[in-house]
Amino acid sequence: MERVFSLCSARAIARAQNHLYLAPHPLLRPWVAHYTFTFPSGPPEDGTLALIPDASGCILLSLDGEARALAWGATTGVAVVRRDFNESPVRFFIEFLPGALGALTGIPQEELRDRRFTLGEADAALAAALEAAAGRAADADALAEETDRLLLARFSGRALPGAVRGAMQRLRESSGMLPVGELATESGYSQRHLNRLFGETVGMNVKTFARLVRVNGAIRLLREGSGSLAALAQEAGFYDQSHFIHDFSHICGVAPGAYLQNLSAFYNEIFKF
Repeated sequence: MERVFSLCSARAIARAQNHLYLAPHPLLRPWVAHYTFTFPSGPPEDGTLALIPDASGCILLSLDGEARALAWGATTGVAVVRRDFNESPVRFFIEFLPGALGALTGIPQEELRDRRFTLGEADAALAAALEAAAGRAADADALAEETDRLLLARFSGRALPGAVRGAMQRLRESSGMLPVGELATESGYSQRHLNRLFGETVGMNVKTFARLVRVNGAIRLLREGSGSLAALAQEAGFYDQSHFIHDFSHICGVAPGAYLQNLSAFYNEIFKF
C-alpha cells in the first residue's frame, strides 16, 4: 500500500509551489534555520536548479519507504541538481545554520565541505534514529516534533567557540565587510588561528564566509528589486559595482544581470540570510 503522508501543518512559516517550511523548536534556533518538505504539485519538469551556497550543511530524507538519511556539508559553491520535485516522493530537509553540522557530528567541517554523503558515514546512530522517525511519522508536524526531540538531545551542552560565534555575528551585522585582521583582534586570536577555528567548525576560512554573507545579502536585495546595481552594491556592503559583480559571479557562476533574467533557475535559502 502506498504511504499517505500529510503536509498539513500548524507550525508552517511559509509555503511555495513545491516547498513547505516549518520552524524548529525555539531552543534549536541557534542551530537550525528551518525544516523543509518538498513535494510534487504537477507534471514533471525538465531542467536543472542551481543551489546558491549558504555556508551551511543539511540532512535529507526521502519519505518513500526507505527513508535513507543523506547529508551535505557546508556549501561554498553552486550545486546543480535536477528539477525533480514533481517526480520525486515527499522529501524532508533539516536546514542547519553555519557551524551546526560540525557541532552535531564532531567532525572537522573542512573534511565535509561541499560533499554529499550518507549521514551514516558521519553519525550512524543519528542516521538510524532519523530514518526510524521518518518511517513512522504520519504527517509533517509529527516528523518535525520527532526531529526536534532528537536534535535537542544531540545539541544539549554543545557550543561553537566564542571567537567563531562572535566573528559570524559581526560579519552578519556588517554585511560581511569587516576585515579578517579586525575580527582576529576582537577575538584575541591571530588571523591564522581564527581561520583554523573557522575551518574546523564552519568548513571554510573567514574570508570565504564573509563573501557568502555579502552575496546572499545581495541576492535578497536583488529579489526585492532594490534599485540599480550600483546602489544595490553599496547597500549590500561591496566597495563598488565592479567588486559586487566579481564576487557575485564567483559564487553564483553568473553575473547579477543574468541571475535576474533567470530567477526560476536558482534556489537560495530565504531564512538563513
